[in-house]
Amino acid sequence: MLEFRDIRALEGPNGYAHAPVALVRLVGEAEEINAWLKQVALVCANYGIAHAEPVLQQHPSLGEYAITWQTATPESLALLLEQLAGSDQAASTAEIQAMLEQEQIPNSLHDLANQQLALWREAEAWWVGYGRYRQNAAQFDRSMYQTLPIIAISGTNGKTTTTRLIDFSLRTAGYQTGRTDTDGVWINNQAIEQGDWTGFGGAQQVLSHSAVEVAVLETARGGLLRRGLAFNQCEIAVLTNVADDHLPDRGLATVAEMAHFKATIVRAAQKAVILNADDPVLVEVVAPQATTPIIWFSLQANNPLIIQAQQQQQTCLYLDANQLILASAGQTQALIAVVELPLSFGGVAQHNIANALAAAAALFAFGLSAGQIALGLAGFQPNAEHNPGRLNQFQRDGITLLIDYAHNSDGLRVLLASAAPLRTANGKIAMVFSGTGDRTDQQIQEQMTIIAQHVDRLILKRDPWFLRGREPGVLEPLMIAAASAVGLDPAAITELEGDEAAFAELTQPAKAGDVLIWIVYKDRASKIAIAQAWERNP
Repeated sequence: MLEFRDIRALEGPNGYAHAPVALVRLVGEAEEINAWLKQVALVCANYGIAHAEPVLQQHPSLGEYAITWQTATPESLALLLEQLAGSDQAASTAEIQAMLEQEQIPNSLHDLANQQLALWREAEAWWVGYGRYRQNAAQFDRSMYQTLPIIAISGTNGKTTTTRLIDFSLRTAGYQTGRTDTDGVWINNQAIEQGDWTGFGGAQQVLSHSAVEVAVLETARGGLLRRGLAFNQCEIAVLTNVADDHLPDRGLATVAEMAHFKATIVRAAQKAVILNADDPVLVEVVAPQATTPIIWFSLQANNPLIIQAQQQQQTCLYLDANQLILASAGQTQALIAVVELPLSFGGVAQHNIANALAAAAALFAFGLSAGQIALGLAGFQPNAEHNPGRLNQFQRDGITLLIDYAHNSDGLRVLLASAAPLRTANGKIAMVFSGTGDRTDQQIQEQMTIIAQHVDRLILKRDPWFLRGREPGVLEPLMIAAASAVGLDPAAITELEGDEAAFAELTQPAKAGDVLIWIVYKDRASKIAIAQAWERNP
């Protein structure tokens, strides 16, 4: 008997195809699957749902198959597949037919569709183009058509900061921007939606807004896996890094597979691809998928790819002698000194220097001058106004408080490496942390090992929101055991509930010279307000 693990419509380019597809992930014998596929083909023909031949991929480590059908009507086909799979929530025949009528491109627009223009549907209307350049398809004027510049940013760590820095620099240079990030949808830095909008829906809101002349879109794993990209092409793609995080996840089991999915934006890029030369996964897995020039960036001036790019007079960016260097067409110039880059915290936040190099590369590819780039880099502050929840620093009585989003092993490493130089010789490091239950035991143990090797006090805040499939009371003992195994005294670990109690436990014993770290994944605004009140009231 077939076991259906997932059925969904990927409405735009994705990790399976650079086109909309209907996806089924299932477990079963080949004979059963082939019989079911014949049934699908027959019923699709009866409904008039056109699609390419199904593509079957076996995933032995997950014990499943992924089957995809390229189609112009992925939502209709996904509804039909749910019906044929016997889902309890399957749509009715009438609902499938209604969706098909809604998705199908009208006959009057087929010529436009064949021109490979940005043709898309919003509610009952069809549109051509994005942002301020969009036109109603029914009154389309080819002579007025322009492509909206889209800069798409993805990666495991650093993508939100990089997105915000690019957006800030473009606005500083006078552009009207639309941005998506983990805090919302923003038009010229004014929020029109709150929450994590780093997927298809957030991108659609930016691309449909008439004020936008440049779209800066954080593009996260979850959105790509749920619905695909909201656009077929972008001007510039930025990939900061890819690490072991959120694995396994919806048909992905390895870092290389995750990299391939995130590289969907790379395959969409038409002008430039920005890649981290210090990340071997990007070098080995992602770079070969680029069809446009790659601009490498690196924290190492002697990185072989940086040396090669300069020898070939190609554009690259790197750190050298505490300067962010731009090399292009055989010429090099310093963009900004590290000491003048607020994100770097005087050079201790190396990961933010890498983020700044990535942003600068994208801005140069977009067309900003070196002076405009430097102005953006120098003006962007690591505070709650410009970059909320990302290495925000608060000071009181000689105590440093950091609020950050570090949510995986690599993120914790760079955070703690940045925090260590901020304490005095006798200072201590304390942290509030909540583990997340959707990580494997091995990932949780690795995170706790990293934390335990750097902190003197640890406050584990219990929160049902973080259980994510685990039973209450299971997560914290695993975390404590892992931290204790590498030498953190169990007496230095406190378990409690509630943000106010956690903050009090973090701050009340603190002394001048200490560094306090509050890891914040949700309700960020209220927690930043708590930190600001603490800073104002010594």
